[in-house]
Amino acid sequence: MLFLLLQSLLLADVSAQPPPGPRNKAICPVSGDAIIIISSTPAVNFINNQQLFFSSEAAATSYMKSPRDYWLAPHDLPLAGIDGKRGLPDLRNETRRCPFTNETMTISMQTPRVIHKHGQNVYFCCFGCVTSFWTDPATAIVGTNFQL
Repeated sequence: MLFLLLQSLLLADVSAQPPPGPRNKAICPVSGDAIIIISSTPAVNFINNQQLFFSSEAAATSYMKSPRDYWLAPHDLPLAGIDGKRGLPDLRNETRRCPFTNETMTISMQTPRVIHKHGQNVYFCCFGCVTSFWTDPATAIVGTNFQL
């Protein structure tokens, strides 16, 4: 019996993906507040329709002024548990477009991204586009879904 258990653990697919997570929940990169994403949730919009969600218009405005302040820094830890691995909201298997090249991507665990504090991501087609965003994030941001 013990042998069968050990054998099944050894033969288990170690590349298995985390289970699906919520697509309508996020945490504000500015305030750290939990968000339920609805049509009126304040958001910063990126070229080609990617979005980051915020707990308030003031938080979204703070992000617009200084996006780099809200990226996950080298000494920051990702979200705890499974949400830190897949992102929150979980956009795996969703189709998005790169903010720089307009290339269509199906989001996976391998898709290049810039991780923001508290787990939201902006996705890119390649690491060259990630570098472009790091260099000048304002070139990928088109505005908000509310009046500034």
